[in-house]
Amino acid sequence: MNEKELTIYYGMLFKKRKNKYYCNGAFGRFIDELSNSYDKINLVVPIQDSDIDKTELDYCINSHRVFVQALPEYRGFISAYKNFRIVKKAILKYSKDWKGTIYVRWPVPFFNYVYKIAQKKSLPVIFHLVGDTRSVVANGNKYNGVVKWIAIKFADYDSRIMKKLLKKTPALVNGSGLRRLYSKANPHIKEIITSTFSMSEIEETKNIFSQNSLKILYVGYLRHEKGLEYLINAIKYLKDSEIDIKLTLVGNGEIRHDLENMTRRLCIYDIVDFKGYISFGDDLLNIYRENDIFVLPSISEGTPRVLMEAMSKGLPIVATNVGGIPYTIKNGHNGILVPPKDSKAIANSILRIRDNENIRLNLIANGLRFAKENTLEHHVKEVFNFIKNNSYNNGESV
Repeated sequence: MNEKELTIYYGMLFKKRKNKYYCNGAFGRFIDELSNSYDKINLVVPIQDSDIDKTELDYCINSHRVFVQALPEYRGFISAYKNFRIVKKAILKYSKDWKGTIYVRWPVPFFNYVYKIAQKKSLPVIFHLVGDTRSVVANGNKYNGVVKWIAIKFADYDSRIMKKLLKKTPALVNGSGLRRLYSKANPHIKEIITSTFSMSEIEETKNIFSQNSLKILYVGYLRHEKGLEYLINAIKYLKDSEIDIKLTLVGNGEIRHDLENMTRRLCIYDIVDFKGYISFGDDLLNIYRENDIFVLPSISEGTPRVLMEAMSKGLPIVATNVGGIPYTIKNGHNGILVPPKDSKAIANSILRIRDNENIRLNLIANGLRFAKENTLEHHVKEVFNFIKNNSYNNGESV
């Protein structure tokens, strides 16, 4: 086994243009930073050829140590399984060159197939659980009817396999929610906090803003499980109290149209700005700087990196007490936690931050300290050390 080589298997769709590879900014930064610790990283991901101008694409992988092993394009589990023969054929072809640890970011299609290949080659496997597919499918609106039922069954099946594999495979998890779901299979699962910003991007700020005008920010997917209708209702409540307020929503998702209609119905469309998706970088960081308070109203959640991003830019935070959020936010210390599905609690917490300067400045100061302890460099070092310390032949295939 080559300890200086790592193979990353993930289901995130990359785009290729003129021999350059583009992906989500957070993951791209992670890959480039992690590559500093290896001689070679094989990145096994689905690829879409793109003729879009590069200014419209996401983060470009820059490291010369990263070698993309392109899988056929697929978007989600259903499309992947429809083309399982050609996807598996590509995985098998690339696996002949794998020599180091296999780092699988789950959920991802065919993870068990990759695991079995690694076992045959006597290569160690590390799992990193970054999301809960069943929760996303069950609570979201992407699928309906029979298709949704099938998607949930697939998610349940994959979860059962993962629990079996975790009995003998080291694993990282994003958030306490995932840790609780899978810790019975492996009590030694390590929970970590994902980060995207470097130490140089943290900004000291007093976050002084007018009590008569508030700028509220949300960054993330526009999905049902994010609880955005409760945030919008909170904004309506505050506007009706004659507060000059504006809400900025950064992100796209299947319920964007529904949310836009909701703001029209509540007569607050003029104070809600739908920015669409903005990749992590200077444009997104500027939006953080321009706003006063960050709100994450999720119904279910992992360990969202946006909380760390908001803290790094000196924004006080209001978030729901669900999933892995309390692992990042300590109520009254570096943010305010509220119950899920409670618009009044969100509105009252926003007012509390506005009206009490001591509370506001303490939240900001503690948030900045927490951000400094959880930079991208720290996150990557934590992942690297876990892989290094746990890379051993971990059992027979399931």
